[in-house]
Amino acid sequence: MSFDILRVDVPLNDVRDARKVWNHIDELRVDAKHVAYLSRNGLRIGAGKNASWPAIRAILDTPQVEMRKEHLVAQQGQPFSIQLAAIGESESIFIYGRNNRLAGKTFPAGDKLLNIDYNFHPGTHGGTEVRIGLEVRHDLGMMTWERHGDGIREVPAVDRHIFESLTTTITIGPGEFLVLGLGEHAANEYLIGNRFLTRQSGGDRFETLLFITPQPFQTQPSRKRRS
Repeated sequence: MSFDILRVDVPLNDVRDARKVWNHIDELRVDAKHVAYLSRNGLRIGAGKNASWPAIRAILDTPQVEMRKEHLVAQQGQPFSIQLAAIGESESIFIYGRNNRLAGKTFPAGDKLLNIDYNFHPGTHGGTEVRIGLEVRHDLGMMTWERHGDGIREVPAVDRHIFESLTTTITIGPGEFLVLGLGEHAANEYLIGNRFLTRQSGGDRFETLLFITPQPFQTQPSRKRRS
């Protein structure tokens, strides 16, 4: 499985052109209660169709919008992470729990990551079940021993904080893509949606849209040469 990833940084102002993109995105692929929960935390997720690209490009085709493309190949079904931003100084991130209580945690350093796991279902017309979540991970700069299967190996020591309640599973069919972006209400800069999907640059504030397209492919087995 490979993934095409398009990061789009759109000016975060009163107009909020990024909101217009969601007119072309299906947010009902995810359970309605979970959609409302994500929205409370400043996040939106949904699925788009390739046929919607012309309309989306027309919205984003302005000089102020910045785009970056990546093509990642997952290693034999293993989950992977995308770095969204780094914590340069101590930073507090707040999240509403399932009990609707707001709680925060301060991180002295680390990377803000989008974790992606997936399961390809060829029997369901080639749909890919994608599981995404948010994490702050801090490399402690040392090594530690960790058990893997029947053995033990030395790996980098990291401090991880996964926002488990926000983890979302969505099925993306052929000719479709996943979209993750900032929620409708972007006023609280300490809320997790803002902390992960906004950035400051040159006195201007931007919000990030992520377009993620799963690309299943089949490799051919290598043929042995005849002696």
